[in-house]
Amino acid sequence: MATTTNRTFRFTEKAVQALPVPDDGRAKAQWSDAGCTGLKHVVTAGGKRRWEFRYTHGSRKCVMPLGPYPAVGLPDARKKALAAQAELAEGRDPMDESRQRRADLTVAEFCEEHFVPHQKASKRSWETDVFMLNRRILPVLGKKKLRDVTRHDAVQLLNSVAAVRTQTTANRHLTCLARLLSLAQQWGFVPENVARGVKKFREQQRKERFLSPEEVRRLDAALRAQKNAVAAGAVRLLLWTGMRRGEATGLLWEDVTLEGEAPSLYLRQTKSGRPRTVPLNSAAIQVLRKMLKCGVKGNPHVFPRDNDLGHVWDLRWLWGQTKKACGLEDSLRLHDLRHSFASSLVQNGTSLYVVQKLLGHESPTMTQRYSHLGDGVLRLASETVADQATDEE
Repeated sequence: MATTTNRTFRFTEKAVQALPVPDDGRAKAQWSDAGCTGLKHVVTAGGKRRWEFRYTHGSRKCVMPLGPYPAVGLPDARKKALAAQAELAEGRDPMDESRQRRADLTVAEFCEEHFVPHQKASKRSWETDVFMLNRRILPVLGKKKLRDVTRHDAVQLLNSVAAVRTQTTANRHLTCLARLLSLAQQWGFVPENVARGVKKFREQQRKERFLSPEEVRRLDAALRAQKNAVAAGAVRLLLWTGMRRGEATGLLWEDVTLEGEAPSLYLRQTKSGRPRTVPLNSAAIQVLRKMLKCGVKGNPHVFPRDNDLGHVWDLRWLWGQTKKACGLEDSLRLHDLRHSFASSLVQNGTSLYVVQKLLGHESPTMTQRYSHLGDGVLRLASETVADQATDEE
């Protein structure tokens, strides 16, 4: 096992994972692989990690980026470093081909080889990025060379998405493109991020929408009538628990407890990054019991896909069909089910502290938005004191 004082050792996956973030004021720390000359592992003060291959060609000292960790694992980093050593042994600069390859890389190739693997390794909601890439960004920019993307391309993408979707959705696509180009700049593929500074649309503050008890019953009935029982089950779980979409769709059976005195779900990945436990009410338990009959052999997910070991993710088509079937407005979002769950709790006298815990809010600030909904409960509580008064003459 490596120590912080031993800067050269034979890399293993476990040892590399244990390398610490520099805490002595330095911007980065670097370790060398004793098993592969020139291979370095760099850890920045911000916790980011990457591979480098350092070598001398002629009189020049060179640094060849090998990719971010853990998107590029130790075996792949070693393989790249050994290939570079072979080119050096033949008198060639391994960066020559790399430089040309980088210059010719298309947006689609950069996404497949670099951006998507990085997002998968570092972002819980990476599937959202992949959806935006495949649906709108790559059909427009995919064949274009990465270095040829212009600020005008970024503006055109923003406007083209806004023409068929909402301005908020268009802004999210621009954010995805900007992140892509930011990483490309950081890794040396392009000299600048041309999407930085492109003005987004001003988003209107959306009024919170809460479902009435009658609408909740109507919606649940419409969901139970859907043919796609798995996707409908995922939406019903959102309705009865107030969970976030990603928390529900990625749920594993090993994290579900249906029996005993405290039926619950254990969420490994949450927006805050901290696991939490969600207590289950009787309606949520019924949904999960139904999902037991919809399992796919070998698939560990509560809401499985039929064609692989993954889980359902895109619920929008079913959500749109269900809203239409039960007469709810098209503007109602899946996330509004979370708001409705919270509003129902508050209006029935549940304290904001309990609501905060049930929703998984890290801070009470987010839960405060529902405080006005408890005014009626407070008024009724106050009236119990007034009931003791005698009638005025």
